[in-house]
Amino acid sequence: MTDTMTTTDTFARYHLLGRTGLRVSPLALGAMTFGQEGWGADEETSRAIFRRYLEAGGNFVDTANNYGNGRSEELLGTFLRGQARDRLVLATKFTGALAPGDPNAAGNGRKNMLASLDASLRRLQTDYVDLYWLHAWDTVTPVEEVMSTFASRSFAPMSMASAFTSFMNADGDRGPCRSCSRTAGPTRSGAC
Repeated sequence: MTDTMTTTDTFARYHLLGRTGLRVSPLALGAMTFGQEGWGADEETSRAIFRRYLEAGGNFVDTANNYGNGRSEELLGTFLRGQARDRLVLATKFTGALAPGDPNAAGNGRKNMLASLDASLRRLQTDYVDLYWLHAWDTVTPVEEVMSTFASRSFAPMSMASAFTSFMNADGDRGPCRSCSRTAGPTRSGAC
């Protein structure tokens, strides 16, 4: 039996993620259910899923600031201890509210983007994420504000790449991305 994680095999099986330069496994591990009480996976089950994914050669793990009210990121941070962090492509998303009643603790504005990223880094126990996704369009923040925040020097050391998930524009349709003019859709994640 051959080692599925050899350098030659890795580059043959892994794919570039958009124009980010990141090489990712054909399947990403979505951690939305990690730590979700009632219908998701408890810590033991989540750890087993995570471990098996890595053993199978997976390297692309995706979560969000509001999955399990932050619990998904906390569990992943715990699971990452003792792992070769640089071998993983770690992605998280922002937009979701974690502080109900605080109008600046949700959405796509600069303040929430940076505060959410800082909180995600603490929960994930890392100093950077490889990919930081805008999770949902809030219909009020100008695209220019989002793009200038993604491009800012204060943002750069904490995230290697940024992207948009498939979302509807302010008109409620899947119109063109204002940054690259390609159309968003169910099969295009918007890693421009």
